[in-house]
Amino acid sequence: MLQLHQVTLRYSGAATPVLDNLSLTLPAGQSASIRGASGCGKSTLLAVIAGLAAPDKGLVQVGDHVLSDLPPRDQDAFRRQSLGLVYQQFNLLSCFNVWDNISFTARLKGNYQADYQHKLMALMNIGHLAKAPLTQLSGGEQQRVAICRALNHQPALVLADEPTGNLDEATSERVADALYTLCRETHTTLVVVTHSVEVATQADTCFRLHNGRLETLTGNGEAQ
Repeated sequence: MLQLHQVTLRYSGAATPVLDNLSLTLPAGQSASIRGASGCGKSTLLAVIAGLAAPDKGLVQVGDHVLSDLPPRDQDAFRRQSLGLVYQQFNLLSCFNVWDNISFTARLKGNYQADYQHKLMALMNIGHLAKAPLTQLSGGEQQRVAICRALNHQPALVLADEPTGNLDEATSERVADALYTLCRETHTTLVVVTHSVEVATQADTCFRLHNGRLETLTGNGEAQ
């Protein structure tokens, strides 16, 4: 389970906080999408959830771990063990082929399983690219590689920051479908930051970040 309780964060010199007593509870295995205007703090919120940015006050808990209670070394270990991160810019390793990129984090964690990686790649329809260098991949294929890497070490929580932001509409739909499907099948909690209504509405719960707080959105996009 992911829980944020009255999280507040103010940029240095800013008159108002970017996150203002923000609270969120997301059960294990559930997905949430977060939309909002550019610069409203969506990526900052993901950084706080990941423990990469410390809030001025409030609590962030993932499973049994309260991040603020962990020393820096243990926070690093927690991220390696329990978090999967999907970036808009992919952040793949150009010196590795597809298979080695996907297996990298799982090998660091020590729970690499070839059969599980084959399954992920098949679900993402990139099994035939295992030995391919990154230079031969399209943007959509690279993003699917990045998603497989984020899930391959079987994290409890996946954070995806604009995972389809650089993709065309058709590829964006395929990648988003695969991401949500994989997380549901593996009972992985998922938080997606996106500008895309189509990507956002696939989540179990949809939010808008506005004035530092999360507003729950209805099916027609209206705040409750």
